[in-house]
Amino acid sequence: MNSNQPTIKDLKSKLNVLNAIFYLALLAWLILIVVILVRLFTSQSTQTLFIVSIPLVGALLILSQIKTRIKNEIENF
Repeated sequence: MNSNQPTIKDLKSKLNVLNAIFYLALLAWLILIVVILVRLFTSQSTQTLFIVSIPLVGALLILSQIKTRIKNEIENF
């Protein structure tokens, strides 16, 4: 094995960290959606909150792609 190649233990630890970050970001996005809905029902401005949600969804997509790549590397090890 090449010394530059990560071990399964390293990959699993990275996957655990990414899972934690992913689920925290997902929780933040869900809370943001609830806040947007509440503000819509109370006739308050939601434009800024919608703008904030766009990069958060992008980050979730990127994190899920990275997680999939690491899972594939673990399976192919």
